[in-house]
Amino acid sequence: MVECAGLEIRYTVLPYRGFESLLLRQSTRPSTARGSLGLFIQGSQTMSRWIHALRLWRGVLVLMLGAVLYLALAPNPPQSGTLGWDKLNHVLAFVALGSVARLGVVRPWPWIATALLGFGGLIELLQMLTPTRSAEWADLLADALGIAIGLMLATWWRDRAL
Repeated sequence: MVECAGLEIRYTVLPYRGFESLLLRQSTRPSTARGSLGLFIQGSQTMSRWIHALRLWRGVLVLMLGAVLYLALAPNPPQSGTLGWDKLNHVLAFVALGSVARLGVVRPWPWIATALLGFGGLIELLQMLTPTRSAEWADLLADALGIAIGLMLATWWRDRAL
């Protein structure tokens, strides 16, 4: 942290798989209550590679969210992709979602976990409205377990690569 002329500047180095460390500068001015977040990355190649990787992970995340939503609400989902036990399907789907979200969303992990758990809750609410599907609290618990495992795996994978 550096303080200069009443301006507090905090630097945080964020590791990201396969790329140089990213330097974030958060400055807090007395005039702005919430502060502003500026991204300063040395070298335009590093910045473009980082942005490209984030876009790629975000695109995969959107596709996966759509696929999970379709499979959860379809009246007759394909049986070829199932693992035989509904709760295991939930855990593995949300392990994948949690991992990809951790790699593609630049937010703290509690924010990602809350958003994905909200998505799981939305699925359960929509399943209550679908005549051929049913909602269960155990499904939401399996979703939460999958999110936790996925976030831990992605964090471990990203930190190990550095």
